[in-house]
Amino acid sequence: MLNKLPEVPSSVCDGQGNPMFGSYAGVIPDGSLKCLGPEHSRIGLEKILSEKCWHYAAISSPKWFVTLAIIKMGYASAATCALFDRDGSEFVFDRTVIAPPLLGAKLNEIPGDGAESVFRIPGFRASILKPNGLGRYELRARISAEGKKLDLAAEFKAWDSGSGAPTPLTAICPVKAKGTVNITVKQLAMPTTGRLIIGDEHHDLKSDSFALLDFSHGYLDTATSWMWACAGGTMKRKLTIGFNLTAGFNNGLENIIWLGKDMIPTGKVIFHRETSGPKAPWIIKDTDNRLDLTFTPEGSRSEDRDFGPISTRYLQPLGTFSGRITDGRGKDRWIVDLPGVCEEHDARW
Repeated sequence: MLNKLPEVPSSVCDGQGNPMFGSYAGVIPDGSLKCLGPEHSRIGLEKILSEKCWHYAAISSPKWFVTLAIIKMGYASAATCALFDRDGSEFVFDRTVIAPPLLGAKLNEIPGDGAESVFRIPGFRASILKPNGLGRYELRARISAEGKKLDLAAEFKAWDSGSGAPTPLTAICPVKAKGTVNITVKQLAMPTTGRLIIGDEHHDLKSDSFALLDFSHGYLDTATSWMWACAGGTMKRKLTIGFNLTAGFNNGLENIIWLGKDMIPTGKVIFHRETSGPKAPWIIKDTDNRLDLTFTPEGSRSEDRDFGPISTRYLQPLGTFSGRITDGRGKDRWIVDLPGVCEEHDARW
């Protein structure tokens, strides 16, 4: 029997300021942490060091992979944007910038209607917005790097537009050690249209493009690590399919498979990454035997920085997933070359 996720609450907390830990169907309307009681909240230096909020978008098309992240921390803000040419198997654009905490990134901590995530410094202007009641997200970016200019404008048709995009997932998750709570909202398989301008070259994002979004906000431990996989699109007969899978973070509460209108929680997810190089395959399974996937990277972004108390190391390949997913009724579904992203992340921040 297929179990349905409960409807998302209106805020992170119950009436006593306690986090409502769990997995929910829908987008939480308020992604702030203001309602948390003293046991779960943070103030002063603890808040500066532990609070993290980010909005991440990825677009896949037969020709392109695009990624954009806007990140706000108590002591800094950052943004990244990358454009990968799948035909040429190369990144034609890749830039990361860091700014002081009160400059650069501004996120209003709303993941759904009214969302405003913005990063603006000279040479890097980007935003992820969701105007109230229009059923779409709008992504804009104008960025320059090493003599290259990227101009991106895209619209994602959200679940509330009648586009067929699946119901989003909201997970309210406990955080161990020096953290307390983390909210994450995952959306995928959103039909996408738009345009890319790279220098003087114009390219269209057409109806065979899909987007995924990750909004996260929490009081995190100063040391975090995770493995992550996310993908979405359509199969034969226009069946929407996708998944969001993590290990080492968020207590498995965001591990979900989407098949049509069904949202299917999975067991503990196990990642195995071959170490022969950045394009080596990943094998991803779960303890409930609901999935057995192979991820084949096409291109990969990475970073390894160490500033003493602050360090970051990540590998983020873009590519395709193939393999088996078992639906909520026990029927095996086979996917081939579903586009998506993986990440191995380890940071002191």
